[in-house]
Amino acid sequence: MAITKKADLEVTHGLLVHHTNAIREQLLKANTNWDEVIGSLRRIESECANSIELAKKVKGVN
Repeated sequence: MAITKKADLEVTHGLLVHHTNAIREQLLKANTNWDEVIGSLRRIESECANSIELAKKVKGVN
C-alpha cells in the first residue's frame, strides 16, 4: 500500500508544479488574470493539504 501512496504523492507534486507554472505564466503577462491566479493558489492550497495527509499515511502517522 505504501508504494501506491508514494505514487499518489508524486502525482500531487506534479499538480503543484503545474499550478505553480500556471501562476508564473499569468504573472508574466501584462494583463494578469487575477481570478486565474487566485484559482491556482486555491488548488495549490488544496493539493498541499492532500499531500500532508498522504505523507502522514506513508510515514504511518495519523
